[in-house]
Amino acid sequence: MTVPEHYNDPTVKTRHANTAQVTVNGDVIAEIVGLSVRESGGTDGSYAVGDAKPKEHIHNRWTCSGNMNRFVWRESALSKWNIGGTGLLNLSTFEITAIDEVDGSVLFTVTGCTMSDRDMGLQANQRIMSNMSFLAMDLVEGEAPDATLSYLPEIEPVAEGMVDAEPPVFNT
Repeated sequence: MTVPEHYNDPTVKTRHANTAQVTVNGDVIAEIVGLSVRESGGTDGSYAVGDAKPKEHIHNRWTCSGNMNRFVWRESALSKWNIGGTGLLNLSTFEITAIDEVDGSVLFTVTGCTMSDRDMGLQANQRIMSNMSFLAMDLVEGEAPDATLSYLPEIEPVAEGMVDAEPPVFNT
């Protein structure tokens, strides 16, 4: 069996996401053992009357969701996760950053995350660990831009002068 040349090339690096961190307002509050992130284009088929097969596929909406498996809380996180009652409904958004521990580079960042559900497991003499599902606003290659910016773009006027213009009057 022949080994491909790039296996022996020291300039070709295999990327490793050895660390994934959860941050709230810039503070690292958890380390993640397992992370999966899904992107969806909301793809639907476009059908003609009487046809069983689609004529084309239409991408209707983009969504990003995922799961954090066995994430380990830092002590500073306990007050930020609002355990019990309706605390889940009042959590801050958070970011997830996947980091290559070999060179410290950020592989990707999942921004504007909102927890959708979680479970906790406690075992004797073990760290507190949880599993969590989330929805996200964006998935960015590398480091995310400033997290303090709004995720919603500003609404621009359609035409010049429309900002201060009087609304149209329609006669019936």
